[in-house]
Amino acid sequence: MDDSAYVIVRIAAEKTGYTSNYIRRLIRAGLVPSKNIGVWLVHLPSLEEYKTQMDEQGTKKYNPTVNYKKTDS
Repeated sequence: MDDSAYVIVRIAAEKTGYTSNYIRRLIRAGLVPSKNIGVWLVHLPSLEEYKTQMDEQGTKKYNPTVNYKKTDS
């Protein structure tokens, strides 16, 4: 991956609309490529791709009622 595509978390937050804390959660979960050089750097194209995928999924990302089965009592 191109090192010039890595940006600090604050810049990534400004560009994606995510909060810095949320981006750090994604980093900890290993969902986006990152580097720690005293501060966290995140691979911006990968983060933008992740955001696009999440936006496309919408409410399908997590739907707690999917496995809900109504039973007649």
